[in-house]
Amino acid sequence: MAREPPGVHELTDQIRGKRRRCLMIIPEGLTGPAPILVGLHDAGAEPEALSEAGGWRAECAGRGWIGVFPGYPRPDLQEDNAYVAHLIARVAALGGGDNA
Repeated sequence: MAREPPGVHELTDQIRGKRRRCLMIIPEGLTGPAPILVGLHDAGAEPEALSEAGGWRAECAGRGWIGVFPGYPRPDLQEDNAYVAHLIARVAALGGGDNA
């Protein structure tokens, strides 16, 4: 699968019957596998807010990391674990992340 171009990409998935949304940020100049930063946060936070909070979007760009910022609509822990595992695999394929 070809890598997505640099920029901010919205990903949506159905996980255990619930629609989930996240932002995947691919920095400019990425040529090989890159570390994946997964921004985890309190339930109810939106991906856009988290990617900007604490300068994470700029940090990912500066370090050459792929940033993944999932939204959490207050699901249970088991569903969150399934979602995060799914996102890491999906982002590794779409964004060229190194999930090893």
